[in-house]
Amino acid sequence: MSTKRALTLRLSQEISDQVNQVADECGISVQELIRRAIGTELFLLEEKKAHSRFYVESENGKVKEVVLR
Repeated sequence: MSTKRALTLRLSQEISDQVNQVADECGISVQELIRRAIGTELFLLEEKKAHSRFYVESENGKVKEVVLR
């Protein structure tokens, strides 16, 4: 059985607006957006530790490497 814990975040109005915009565009709740973002961050962190490289290819075929912070 998993235990749930409430968290409080203090965000600037700009970031709060962006979070709500992304959640709305994805058709999900802010809570679900945060869960997904954490999952994505964990995946990227593990891949970064494994020295993986990340690339983005645009519609016209241009490829750029994504460098993680």
